[in-house]
Amino acid sequence: WFEDFRAKNVAEGVAQGIKRGLAQGIERGVTEGIEQGLAQGIEQGRTLAREEGVARLRRQAELKFGEAAAERLAELLGGKPTTPDLDRVGAWLIECETGAELLARVEALAEPS
Repeated sequence: WFEDFRAKNVAEGVAQGIKRGLAQGIERGVTEGIEQGLAQGIEQGRTLAREEGVARLRRQAELKFGEAAAERLAELLGGKPTTPDLDRVGAWLIECETGAELLARVEALAEPS
């Protein structure tokens, strides 16, 4: 009788432990999945914003300075420019009188410090 009682309690305890473990694992997995998904979404959003920013600056440079300057500008900004860098280049597009002046500023910006 005691062995049956003990075996039954052990089996119930194991079943409850598995059930709790699964619930905790699922909860942790969902939480980590949401966090990873948010991080990936934010990074993808930033990447798209940078790409769109570069594309807009390229179009503006083409209108003001021609295709060659615009193409070189896109090459220089092809890495991962920061938002302040893109803002700075946008201001330079207005300030600079020539494509060469703009490209010189952007090249200096792209050089490692």
